[in-house]
Amino acid sequence: MPSSRGYRWLWRLGKTALGLVAALVLLLAYATYAERQAEQRAQAFCRPLALGMDSTHLAEEAIGQGADQRQTRWFRQEQGDDQLYATFTGMSPFSRYICRITARQGRLVSAELTYLD
Repeated sequence: MPSSRGYRWLWRLGKTALGLVAALVLLLAYATYAERQAEQRAQAFCRPLALGMDSTHLAEEAIGQGADQRQTRWFRQEQGDDQLYATFTGMSPFSRYICRITARQGRLVSAELTYLD
């Protein structure tokens, strides 16, 4: 028959294992939540955009709706179309929902929602 010291060791091991499982479950729940939120914010920003609308303030609007300030920027061309990548980040910095906007002479030409992992 094991001593009470053996039971205490087993009890501590069980509590530690339960704590690790609980932490993993919480991490997975948060990851799911963060991914869903990023996707919903990207869709809420990208879907209502209409072709031909003024595109001058779209970067500021995207940031105001939760887009990553460091990754959301215009790439302007001297000739041709300008590109805006409005980036909504999920759980990790590598999980990105992007509204890729093309504008010509200050007017929206296209808007497409993509996912980059």
